[in-house]
Amino acid sequence: MNENRIDFTKWLRVLIYIAIARIVNTVVGIPAFIPTALTAWISRILMALMVFAMFKLAPANDRYKKTGIQLAIVLILTIATELLNTGAVLTLIAGILSIVAEYQEYHGHSELIEEKDHQLSGKWTSLFMWSIVVGLILGFASTAAGVLAAVAGVDTETAAVVIAAAMMIPEYIIDIFYILYLKKMIALFAEDKVSEYDA
Repeated sequence: MNENRIDFTKWLRVLIYIAIARIVNTVVGIPAFIPTALTAWISRILMALMVFAMFKLAPANDRYKKTGIQLAIVLILTIATELLNTGAVLTLIAGILSIVAEYQEYHGHSELIEEKDHQLSGKWTSLFMWSIVVGLILGFASTAAGVLAAVAGVDTETAAVVIAAAMMIPEYIIDIFYILYLKKMIALFAEDKVSEYDA
């Protein structure tokens, strides 16, 4: 059991590293410091690592396995969309599966930590709801901002960069809470391990 716990916290840390790398990749991609194609492939590599981490976490909660399977399908659909140069249907399916995968992951975290910290468990479910709300609001806001920029005669490329940067801020806030909650989970499991050694 101790060995399982050590592995579990190790893979929670991996999720933190992936989240940080995802933020950095998005930040450097907005002002086009590096080519869009490169940031897209980095994003896919990070998703592949996420899939691997979820399967490693699966013994702790079955929701992690479901997350891994769904993210693997999203990754395949994303690559297929680019290679086959087809869009709407595959992109829609990938988008829906991404939301379902996020639901499974966040609720997996929630269920796993519920006995140790009921409040943190509730925060995980709330964070999922906030991520959905933020996603919907940003979707509408991005479309509206694009239309307003076009009507105002603002340079399309400049407007796209500014809008993308502004739209990412709420998502970064969600990501920061995601990282903080994972760190809290790791700390709680680490306390258990110390208590067992003391005993």
